[in-house]
Amino acid sequence: MWVNAGQDSPVRCIQLAGVRDGTLRPPWMDAWCGVFDHPYFAVTSKDGVWSIKNLPPGEYTIEAWHEVYGTNEAKVTVTPGETATLAFELEPPARKD
Repeated sequence: MWVNAGQDSPVRCIQLAGVRDGTLRPPWMDAWCGVFDHPYFAVTSKDGVWSIKNLPPGEYTIEAWHEVYGTNEAKVTVTPGETATLAFELEPPARKD
């Protein structure tokens, strides 16, 4: 379900958060919700590629998020008529042996 900024929705999500109800089930049945005050975001494809179209020129801090690997931020400058390239490498958390 997609909801535009300012539009009422039956779903309320204050921040990026996992939804768990305490039942035992496979992890792919969890749900994640991200709420943004802008239309600029991306979800990776199966091979990890992503793009954000029509981002206005300027300087931005882009954050990559993964439910296990955490977050990583990088700055990028978008110039009119140019394509900016940014790649993230998220590392698995340290093992707790």
